[in-house]
Amino acid sequence: MTHERTPLVIHQMTFNPYNNLPTWLDEGLAMHTEGLLGPQYTTFLSKAIAEGSLISVRSLSSPFSAYTEQSLLAYAQSYSLVEFLISNYGSDRMLELLNTFRQGSSYDGTLEKVYGFDMDGLNTLWQDYVTEQYQPTIAEKVMHSEEVIYHS
Repeated sequence: MTHERTPLVIHQMTFNPYNNLPTWLDEGLAMHTEGLLGPQYTTFLSKAIAEGSLISVRSLSSPFSAYTEQSLLAYAQSYSLVEFLISNYGSDRMLELLNTFRQGSSYDGTLEKVYGFDMDGLNTLWQDYVTEQYQPTIAEKVMHSEEVIYHS
C-alpha cells in the first residue's frame, strides 16, 4: 500500500506539464519508503553486478521492461540509486531534486543543478558504489577457494 501511495504524493509535489520524473526515481522512492530491499531483488542485483549486466540510469528513466527478470532488476536498481543518493548526499538534496523537477528541468539538467553530475555521471558513481557494496569480502573469497580445493 505504501508503494502505491508514494508516487501519488510525489506526483502532486513535482507536477509540471513539461516532464515526468524518471521512472527510476519514481519507483526507487516508492520502494525506499517500504524499507529494506527484499531478498528477491538483492539476488537479481548481485547477479547483474557479477555478470556486468546492470541497466544504465538512462535506460531506467524510461518505462521498465515487461519481462519479469528485467523488471525486477530495474526495481532493485531504482531502489539502490535512491539509496545511493540519500546515503551519500542526504535527504535535503533529494527534496531539492524533486523541487527542481517541479520547475520543469530536464533529467540531466536537474541532476547537474542539484548534484553536479548528469545521468551518465550518476551511472558511473552509482555503479562503482553498488559494485563495492555487493563484492564478496576477502574472507569470503578465501573461504570459497578453500572449499573448492577441499572438494576437488
